[in-house]
Parts: sequence; C-alpha cells; structure tokens
Amino acid sequence: MKWLLPIVLTTLTACSEEREVSYTCPTDANYSEAFLESDFYQGWRTLKAGEYPRENCKEAIHYFERGVSDNAVFELSTLYADFCSGSLDQSLLDHSSIYLSEKLSTGVDYDEFKWVLDLALCNSPVEQYAWDKCC
Repeated sequence: MKWLLPIVLTTLTACSEEREVSYTCPTDANYSEAFLESDFYQGWRTLKAGEYPRENCKEAIHYFERGVSDNAVFELSTLYADFCSGSLDQSLLDHSSIYLSEKLSTGVDYDEFKWVLDLALCNSPVEQYAWDKCC
C-alpha cells in the first residue's frame, strides 16, 4: 500500500489546485458489515473517541493486534497498531505492503483500500503518520 499513498496525495493536491472540492467523510454505510464488525473497526472506534490522535491508544491497541490475524483487515490493523505502539513486532511490519516498496501479491481488501482513500481525504492523523513513515 506504500505505492498507494503517494498516488492518493498527488491526486488530492492536483485536484485542490484546480478547484475546491467539497468532500463528506465516510459513514458506516460506506463499508461492508464484515468490515464494521472487525477487530480493526472496533479499535478505530475506540481510538476515535479520544480528543487527540493517540489518547485512547492503550484501550484500542488490543483490537488492532487481534486484527493483524484477519486477512481482511491485516494492513489497516498493522498500520494502526504501529501508530499506537511505536514498537510493534517487526515481523508483522515485514509482511505489510504499507511498509514495503512493492504491492503484495494478495492485494489489499476493497474495504481497506477505500478506508485509506476516504480517511486520507479527511486528513486522518494515522494516514498522515503512514505517509511520514513510508515516504
């Protein structure tokens, strides 16, 4: 997914220079039921309840760590666990396309791809954190 973030941000920059685009951040209706029931999403809801980006990391990280074993939310769970811990097991990072320079052969789940795009457009601190780490 490392290859995805530069494309998204470049596209956003180009679009914002041409005209101002209004964008509404996503709602639960934008994602599959399985995604909304995942450990990742439960962790994200816990994290989002804080007033600043890392305030609820201690409460949310166990959801992200469990999400790492779920192929459908592996990439996002790895990213958010890394964001919250700062010391995630390196072996997990070695298998995440977020931290690799090439796309994984298994690809990225549709909901994960949509999540990164949607949250990047909404200036999410975690997606900005990923950009800083990878690029």
